[in-house]
Order: sequence, then C-alpha cells, then structure tokens
Amino acid sequence: MNPLGSDRAGTPSSLSREWDAWLRSSNKGCLPLRCASLHGGNQRELARQKNMKKSQEISKGKRKEDSLTTSQRKQRDSEIMQQKQKAANEKKLMQKREK
Repeated sequence: MNPLGSDRAGTPSSLSREWDAWLRSSNKGCLPLRCASLHGGNQRELARQKNMKKSQEISKGKRKEDSLTTSQRKQRDSEIMQQKQKAANEKKLMQKREK
C-alpha cells in the first residue's frame, strides 16, 4: 500500500472509500476545512460593517469639502477668528466692569 491510501496505482483502498463517504455524509458534501468557512458565517461582513461605522465616526467631526481655494479658506478663517477675539475682549470688559 502506498502512502496515498491505494492498494494499486490509481485504485483507492476500501478504507479510503469509506473515509470519503463518511466525510461527504457528515459534512454535507464539503471537506472539513472548507466547512469551517461556511459555518463560520459572516465574520468578514461584521468586520466590514464595524470598520465602516468607525470610519464614519472619525470623519463626522471633519469639515466637508466646501470648494474654496486655500486663500479663500484662510480669509474666511481669519474673519471668524477676529470675530471670536472681539467677542472674548468684550466679555472681559463686561466682567471687569461688574467688579
């Protein structure tokens, strides 16, 4: 008998035939290693959904593309910062007057 489980070249032994039959009947026609992926289910799908949710949470705080050039964006941001600074200075003046 050779190591591949056949008595003669090309003819499987009865043990090999029985083993193949048992594998087919017990695993509904698939080999044990392949059945793990079928029964393991949706691990890849769950990981994909988790990653999508995580990336959405990360990008939630980021600004959307507003189609402004760099100089326009800098100008807009400087105006906003000047307004905030002015409001903060007025707030400090009001607090000093109350004391």
